[in-house]
Amino acid sequence: MTAYELFPLADLEPGTARRVEVDGRPVAVIRIDDDVYAIGDTCSHAEVSLSEGWVDAEDCTIECVAHGATFDVETGEPVTLPATRPVPVYEAAVVDGTVVVTVDNGGTDDAGSGAAAGGESGGDGGGDDSGDGAEAAVGDGGGDGEADDSGDGEGAAGS
Repeated sequence: MTAYELFPLADLEPGTARRVEVDGRPVAVIRIDDDVYAIGDTCSHAEVSLSEGWVDAEDCTIECVAHGATFDVETGEPVTLPATRPVPVYEAAVVDGTVVVTVDNGGTDDAGSGAAAGGESGGDGGGDDSGDGAEAAVGDGGGDGEADDSGDGEGAAGS
C-alpha cells in the first residue's frame, strides 16, 4: 500500500470531481462537502472518464456523461443502467488539508466493497502540491497519514 499526496482539498470544489493518475491508474477524486472519495475514473460500461460527469452530493453518486450510468462513490457499485459492473474504490482521506489516496501497488483494479472517504485528519503535513492541473501525475507522498488497509487487497480499502 502506498499513499499519494495529491493536492490541497481547497483546490477541489464541493460537489465536483477531478481526474488524477495514481500509480499509473486513472482515478476520479470526488469531493462531497468535506469528505473525499476515490474511484476508478473509467466507466465500466464505456471507456469514458467519470470525473467529467455530474456529482450528486445527496445520493453520493457520480453520473457518467456518455450514457447516464451512475455509480455509488463509496462502494463503486453501479446504481443505474447501462453499467452493470462496479469500478475500483481506493482509500481517500484529507491529511493536514491535503487529499491523499492510497493504492495497493501489488493488487489489481478489481472493484471491491471498501468505502473510501475521509474528512480532515492529522498527519505529517508534507507532500507535493501538484493540484495545478486537472490531470495531475503524482508521486509517492510517503508520510504517516495513510489509513490501514481493511479492504480485500484487490485495490479497495476501507476506513
